[in-house]
Amino acid sequence: MKQWWQSREPRERLILTIGGMLIVLTVFYQQGWLRYQNWREQTLQRIQTQQQTLQWVRAHSELLHVPANNQTSTTRRLTFSQVANQSAAQLHIAITRLQQSEQHFDVWIAPLPFNHLLQWLDILQRQYGYTPSNVELQAGDKPGMVNVNRLRFERQP
Repeated sequence: MKQWWQSREPRERLILTIGGMLIVLTVFYQQGWLRYQNWREQTLQRIQTQQQTLQWVRAHSELLHVPANNQTSTTRRLTFSQVANQSAAQLHIAITRLQQSEQHFDVWIAPLPFNHLLQWLDILQRQYGYTPSNVELQAGDKPGMVNVNRLRFERQP
């Protein structure tokens, strides 16, 4: 190979060297470009999927309305999330997490006085028609305090 290279004219060697560099650069450029294009396509697909999820949530948000059992003056429907947050704020209850599914709502609450928890559950049941189906709690560090690990409300028909 060395002998073949040496037998070439300097001009031919220059042309072959430049051609080889161009081929190497072209291969690297195409590989980088293809990776960028794949990344871009995947990102656009993720964005499209997230937009579809957002549209679905907006379209089905009416399924999360509050039953109008005892509310005659309310002209708009509130979601469970709105009801839970508004009523909890009245009693200074800190909701740390709220998770909704098709069949139920799970709520996690920061440590609070047991009486506040009972008042809040009473408000949710009497004013909005939400009754807890499962409560997981532990005694708090101080007397009268409880740690609510999870509070589950079933979806009302």
